[in-house]
Formats: sequence, C-alpha cells, structure tokens
Amino acid sequence: MKKSQSVLGLIVSLMIIALMSLIGAHYTGVPVFGMFAALVILGSVQRPTGVAFDTISPDTTLIANFFGKVRNQLFSKFYNMLDIANDITLVPNVKNRMVLTKLLIRNGFEPYSGTFQPKGDDIGYQPQYLDVDQWQRDLIIDPRKYRTTYLSDFRPSGENTLNNVIPFQQYTYDKVLQSLAADINDKTAFFGVGSAAFAAFNAGTAYSVGAKIKFTVGQKTQYFTAVASTSAGESPATTPAKWVDSNALAVTIGLGTRIKTARDTSVIPAANVVSTGAVTGSSNPYKQVTSVFRALPDAVKARGAQIYLGNTIMEFLQDDFLSTTAKYTETDASGNMFLANTNKKAQLVPTTWQRGSNMIIATPKENLLMGTDLLSDNNIVNVIPDVYSIKMGMSGVLGFNFQDPEILCINDQN
Repeated sequence: MKKSQSVLGLIVSLMIIALMSLIGAHYTGVPVFGMFAALVILGSVQRPTGVAFDTISPDTTLIANFFGKVRNQLFSKFYNMLDIANDITLVPNVKNRMVLTKLLIRNGFEPYSGTFQPKGDDIGYQPQYLDVDQWQRDLIIDPRKYRTTYLSDFRPSGENTLNNVIPFQQYTYDKVLQSLAADINDKTAFFGVGSAAFAAFNAGTAYSVGAKIKFTVGQKTQYFTAVASTSAGESPATTPAKWVDSNALAVTIGLGTRIKTARDTSVIPAANVVSTGAVTGSSNPYKQVTSVFRALPDAVKARGAQIYLGNTIMEFLQDDFLSTTAKYTETDASGNMFLANTNKKAQLVPTTWQRGSNMIIATPKENLLMGTDLLSDNNIVNVIPDVYSIKMGMSGVLGFNFQDPEILCINDQN
C-alpha cells in the first residue's frame, strides 16, 4: 500500500512539474524539456542542514500547541548596554577614516651662546588613524506565524494582509535594539578582529579549534569560528555544532585587538608593558594593577588616568584590597572609584566589554577612541511592511583605536 502511494505521489509531482514547465516555457522561451529538467533537478537538490536557511522570523517551535492561561507580557534576558561609549572617548562624524595627528616638539633649550642656530626638526607630526567599518542588522517577520501559537490572542483582530502587528511589538523592538547594543559592547568593541582575519572556507582543509572562516549562506558571506577540530569537508552547514557564529567579531577590529597588535609589534614601548602574569584571586591583584599604573610617564600620573579592567579583575582587586589593608576602594563624591594610595589619580573603570580578558589598561580616557558617524544610528530601524511580512534593517559604522602609544600602559595578558 505504501509503495503504491509513493508511486502515485511521484506521478502527481511529475505532472505538476510538467504543467509548470509548459507555463514557464510559454513565458520565458526556454524549451519545455529544458524547463522540465531544470525543475526536476532543483526539486531534487537537498539543502544543507544546520544553518538557519529559514530566514523568516519568528521561530514558533516552542510556543505552538499550548493550552492554558498566558500572562499578558513578555520577559527577556538582561543585556549590557553600549557601556564602552561612556567608558572611552566617543568620536562622531567619522564616515570612513579620521586622521589623528600628534604634534611632536623635539630638541630643547641650551646654554646661552649668543648665536642663533635653530635645528630644522623642532616641530614634527605623527599620524594615527581611526578607521570605521560598516555593519548591518537584518530582520524579517511574518506576523501570521503567530496564528497557531498561544500568542495569537495578542494580535489585533483580522488575519488580512494589512495586519502586520506582532505580539508585544514595541517591547520586542526595544529588545532587538538592546541585543544589538550588547553585541557591539560584549563582542565587537574589545574582541573584534575584522573581516580580513577570516579565510575563505576550503573543503579540503581540516580546521583546528579557533580557526576563523568565511562561508556563504544563501546570498551572504557569514563568518564562523571553529569550536572543535574538524575533518576535511565539515562546514558550518554540514557540522554546525563545530562552528560558532562570529559575525560580530568580523565587523571591525576591536580595541583589545588593536592594543595586543601594538604590544606584539613593539608600537607600544617595552617599558609600558608590565609583566604581571595571570590576574587571579590569589595573585595579589592590588600589586598587579598598581604596577601597571606606575608604569605610566610621570606627567600622566600627575595629571591622572583611568585604569580599565574587567569586572572579574575588579572583584579580585576589591577582595585583595579589603584583606590586605582592611579598607574599601576609595571613592569621590560622584561615586568614581580610585586605586588606593594613588592620591585619587588612578580612576578604576570596571568594564563590561572586557569580560573574560586578563588585560589591564592604564591610560587617560581621551586616548581610547570609539569612532562612529552618529551613535543614534544604533537606534534607528528602517521598517518596511511587505505584503505578508515586515522587513527591518539597521546600519551604521563603527571603529576603535588609541591615539598615543607612549601614554598607554598594559600588562602582558590578553
């Protein structure tokens, strides 16, 4: 019985394809046989699994077929906001590249001789660059997907093409924007490596953990990092468990990557790199953090600087300080925290964007830069209602760098 049903289904499918071939041939001029063969081949091609080829939101898998009382609100995870925009110096109106020029005053005064003989290199300039790269965020939502879920009652009446309202629409949009800000803050700002760090996927290559590749999904190039060793031919499409989405890392080069590269290439003077070893709860964090601050030039220490460190290191520091001096971290009237015994010249800035990093950065705030055109670009959504869906797009530019390596001190950790 099952075999006869399969045969019947095959015959019906072929009849439908034949009819489509006749119609297609009539309107395109392609011979009927060619059209028929093309449709059969396309119908037999199996799409790769494991990659989100279904690009229409929402995923209603977990909210379908439920009977019971539903609370009239949604909840979501807590997101870090774009904290780095407040922690470092924001540079607006950057379309592509901004040249940062350091004025160099060389030579100096000398004992009196009565002879006027200046040197030709007293004034000089040294350029540094703040480059920004463009990003985008795409969404498409089919509101009718909610019809068979328990959220269907939170849509207005009517299932016509004009009803493109999704349940809890404003809350959902707000969370999309918060999620975007968190991705920039938590992934791109410090850890971004830029798209050039990703090599094109090679089916003949076995990749090791940490390998970065770019891979075409649909019509777009997507970026992935290997989280397990792969055999030749194992791609994000065939073995998705071995790869993680790294699009946020490919957007632009993050501040941490810029600083590590400058340290490794000796752009940052060797005297400004302090060997602290790993910072842990038992590694005397107070001494480690203090040693990085003290490596700054005296003129910078006298003026004051910021010390940037992840929240975990900050917690280690506070615990160590409390146990060794029986005092809490010093604060001022505005609530800013300072490293003890620095006469409030070393402001502690615990960061959300260095999560997982063991790097300690000491420098004035104005030396670390975040470039963008308009920061508000992150909050502007272009919403275009389509016949059966809603298309949403966001775009902007983003980049990070430092200005002067001579007033930037770090430790030897990543």
